[in-house]
Amino acid sequence: MRRAPLLALAALAACGSRVVNVVVDPTIDASAPDVLDVSDAPDVPDAPDAPDAPDAPALTSRYGWGATLGACHRAIARVELADGRRCGAVLVGPTLALTTAGCLLDRIADRYPPPRDVTLRPHGASAPAAVARVVYGRDEDDERAGGNWAALVLAAPVAGVAVFPTLGADEDRTRGVEVVGYTRADGDELGVSAPCDLRRFDDDSLSHGCGFDPALSGGAVLQCDRGVATLRGLTAQRADPRERARYNTVPLTFVRGAPLSPTSVTMGAPSAHGPIAYAFDAATRRVHLRARDGDRWMPWRALATQLPAGSALAGAALRTVELPYLAVLGPGRTVRHVWGDPGDPVGLANFSESMEPVPGSAALRAIAATGSGTDRIELYVLDAEGNVYVSNKVDDDPGANWSPWFTLGRVPGAAHIAAGSSPSPGGGSVRHIVLSTPEGVRIDWSGIGYGPAAWEPRSEGLQRFIDAAQARPAEVAIGLNRAAQPVAYRVTDAGEIRLRERLADGTAWTDESALASQPAGGVSVLAAGELRDGRAMLLGLRRDASPAPPGELIALTEEPSGEAGFARARWRRFYR
Repeated sequence: MRRAPLLALAALAACGSRVVNVVVDPTIDASAPDVLDVSDAPDVPDAPDAPDAPDAPALTSRYGWGATLGACHRAIARVELADGRRCGAVLVGPTLALTTAGCLLDRIADRYPPPRDVTLRPHGASAPAAVARVVYGRDEDDERAGGNWAALVLAAPVAGVAVFPTLGADEDRTRGVEVVGYTRADGDELGVSAPCDLRRFDDDSLSHGCGFDPALSGGAVLQCDRGVATLRGLTAQRADPRERARYNTVPLTFVRGAPLSPTSVTMGAPSAHGPIAYAFDAATRRVHLRARDGDRWMPWRALATQLPAGSALAGAALRTVELPYLAVLGPGRTVRHVWGDPGDPVGLANFSESMEPVPGSAALRAIAATGSGTDRIELYVLDAEGNVYVSNKVDDDPGANWSPWFTLGRVPGAAHIAAGSSPSPGGGSVRHIVLSTPEGVRIDWSGIGYGPAAWEPRSEGLQRFIDAAQARPAEVAIGLNRAAQPVAYRVTDAGEIRLRERLADGTAWTDESALASQPAGGVSVLAAGELRDGRAMLLGLRRDASPAPPGELIALTEEPSGEAGFARARWRRFYR
């Protein structure tokens, strides 16, 4: 079984912290090893063996002042669209290729093509390969170069490519780069430039001194060293042919580290720099995180530890020391968790397993976390019998002990849980949990203390939060509005998001209503959080519905001014 040569692009596949969860498969082995070498990827999931391919044709070049094509260049491919358009591409694994999003975009219809209209033909192949999924790095109206990429997940592995380029982890100007691509839009001849200098490198631009512009967008900017290729960027034609510089180069800052097969997402409460978004990727089996630094989101990156398949996430933050915290629920009865580094608030390291096992014997289904007050974090675990277990951090020292688990209560049939907290008028904070049950959504809340005594039976009731056609919501989440009051969200079977808000005086909840801005195709997984300025944010996974690809990360953020809520906001892809 061949190993994909890159980490994040493997083949397919704290007051107020928010969480969304997936059901954990209890049959999966929990003994996944820790992977400390992040320069390589986990094994590519098993796929049907590809038929043997004939020897690739000899690569020759009529371009590039005597440069020759060799092993470094055999991963070049061509995208063929149903409407006759073509793009260049480069294979970065047996079932994964990169091209430019701008080339795939149908500028007349202003839309990306569905996967069924996209095929990939490796150089020298007699027939194109089917594409199962396409993940786009930016929205149709976004012209920023850093998001001008698309990842093509193939339906089956390709054969005949011995060397796949890796994605460089950082800028390397010590070695020259080469530009490789097709010399004609309607031909099969590859060209390669002579080596040249890498001049400029940042999130949205990369420039070099090579004199070769391939005829198709999606050509590769490579560094080759004794047959080993490192991909530094993709060539892209500019949208306006009247521009003097017809080409630019797409850096890989925002594609490297991006989760392309996410199954669980959560958001940690704002810390010193801002909130952190987390996603568990089914292909890499790692947690990928994206931190907000002031008014901008940093690129995605992956943690080193490889986790069991089916893991679910819960994020939070300690406000006193402004440290992020992430908990992961996998098979077994132990919660893995990781803290940030005081010197680097987003520098989360490897996971530990220092907590006591969760009591009981029923399979654990979901996990939630929230900051409580300024110096505590509370964890909630839901099992298959509907038992809710709680443990809290006793102070703001990450090395301090957690309280023993206690049983909050039992809600038979509960499938999902979310947790959040809001300021109490008398000081401290009130914690809220939202449960999806066979009867609808149940909202419970605690007093400002800690331990079992703070959680007296205080069901908020189910009135006006029940869908008669769907007793058990597909997903639940909880966040805060600008008045620092909780907002409970649920996702219907059709992927629609509905909500209730707690009134500012804390006396009752509003009637249920539909979210003002619904994502195309709906969502299947949802998390809620807020920015440091108090604006609410939702993070979701788009449903498997045409024309949107399944599992695509999308986000919705309140506008900085004007009417509160999401009425004027728009869902966007959450990669750039």
